[in-house]
Amino acid sequence: MQFTKEVSEFISKHLDDDIREVALKLSKIKHLPKEFILNQINGKQKAIKKFPSLFNINDITYPPDVNLQQSSSEITAKYKSKFAKDKTVLDLTGGWGVDTLFFAQKAKRVTYIEPKKELFDITVHNFKILEKENISYYNQTAEDFLKENNSSFDIIFLDPDRRVEGNRKIKLEEYSPNVLQLCSQLLKIADEVLIKVSPLLDIKEVLNKLPDVSEIHIVAVKNECKEVLYLIRKNEFGVTVNTINIEDGRQEFFSFDYQESTIEIEYSQPLTYLFEPNAAIMKSGGFNEVAKEFGVSKLAKNSHLYTSNHIVKEFPGKLFEVIETIPYQKDKIEKYIEGGKLNVAVRNFKETPQQIKKRLKIKDGGEYQAFFTTILNNKQVCVICKRINLTSILHHQ
Repeated sequence: MQFTKEVSEFISKHLDDDIREVALKLSKIKHLPKEFILNQINGKQKAIKKFPSLFNINDITYPPDVNLQQSSSEITAKYKSKFAKDKTVLDLTGGWGVDTLFFAQKAKRVTYIEPKKELFDITVHNFKILEKENISYYNQTAEDFLKENNSSFDIIFLDPDRRVEGNRKIKLEEYSPNVLQLCSQLLKIADEVLIKVSPLLDIKEVLNKLPDVSEIHIVAVKNECKEVLYLIRKNEFGVTVNTINIEDGRQEFFSFDYQESTIEIEYSQPLTYLFEPNAAIMKSGGFNEVAKEFGVSKLAKNSHLYTSNHIVKEFPGKLFEVIETIPYQKDKIEKYIEGGKLNVAVRNFKETPQQIKKRLKIKDGGEYQAFFTTILNNKQVCVICKRINLTSILHHQ
């Protein structure tokens, strides 16, 4: 590692500077390690939000940006750490080691595997700085480690590389390592296997390919779906879908049994309140399940917006007060446009938000939220709402 006094002072002095300006300065200072310094400044800048507990720790070494982008955030790593409690863990796709670090906080022991020597050295250096003595580490591919391994584990974690030779891969069978080929082998040495896949993958498609999935965990942060995790247990049948959205100190949980939905629900015109499910619910497909659980009605089969005459504080999503339901006509909408601004959202509608904003000559903003959607009898409308802050309601209970 290259943390000399001069390097550390340069990093501290330019920590808040634009990374491109720093690169220009370094091109004129030939004796300083340019790439190393740029990685550290870029890493520190991203750590403030993505890995806040690491930000103030001296001598933590940050890898190239591509590895930071592929790394779990601290928030999602903390969520996954619950799977490691009092267990022996094998992290077969260690990367920069954020998941490994948080596993190690709960686990008896964690084994970290990373084939890239430079990334391996950086990460092991950090483990030593952080005094993580319950982590073993091997600079090998997952496949090579498994060939030589004689140990068993309580749980194995894989976050396969979705970029192979620089190209983004979507299909499960194209990931590296190939989790479909490894699954049966992994279940011989572990009771559980936890696999992280792209949020873009269809849940039904993954379930058709992965054996014995018992739990799906969909993790959203600030209403953006970040991770989809599949937990496999040997000879366990039935799949539970667990959704969580972590936002502003509030954690919205909702679980249901995955199956072809036969749940009967109610439909209604927009009532006093409108509910918009969070991103994790939207990914899960549990649209009827959430309606049944929280006693709300749906606007239409494919609109995925819900309504009630009562506030449902526990609903996993956003809450709005309905002001008016109006036709999609400019003259009807104009009184809610403030300074050329109106917040626009679309659910099961004939036009995109961009098309609507262009037609109405508006930008997002202002006091009102307009949902352009389809309601009963296939009628397309604009539901004008005001956001109600559920967090403040809950804090005042």
